Amino acid sequence: MIKRIINEISIALDNNCPILALTSALTLPDICGKAEFPELSVSQRYKQWVDAHVIQPKDYYDRETGWGIPFLSGELLYSLRCSLLHQGDPDLSDADKQKQDVDYFELLWQENERSCKTSFYQKSEIVSIDGKDKYIHNNYCISIRELCKRLCVVARRYYNKNKKLFDFLNDNTIVNMDFRTRQMFYIN
Repeated sequence: MIKRIINEISIALDNNCPILALTSALTLPDICGKAEFPELSVSQRYKQWVDAHVIQPKDYYDRETGWGIPFLSGELLYSLRCSLLHQGDPDLSDADKQKQDVDYFELLWQENERSCKTSFYQKSEIVSIDGKDKYIHNNYCISIRELCKRLCVVARRYYNKNKKLFDFLNDNTIVNMDFRTRQMFYIN
């Protein structure tokens, strides 16, 4: 099932369906998080899985190529997932922005993949208060295409390394109607 979801995300990106691709990509940490941390709540496993596998892990991050997702956190992606999936709005609520110390959050969609020059951008100002650094004016700009692709790559790698953890997925739920109908009625 996870391979099918990743394939359909790619199809959505190729056909300029950014919201469809993004909503699907944001569910991949849900699935992988359930595989790795089945005992935790949905929010806990989502955040822990993203922080462990997506946000600049050594296996997936390379400073020269920019591979990995710098600046983000499991908390921020979980807020985006909840906002988009439950309210149909990719803008983070004011409460989520305050919790994340985010002043401005923007998703970019560029139809032509080759024109995609901005992947992830964060601009922060840091001030020191009582000897501790504090971020102010934390601005994020994220490419939908790149976020989707990177979530897909990490989820595919995780799945390929940990297939035995995904026994809760039933790949036989979605079937070809024509094939199933023919089989049920013994039609060649």
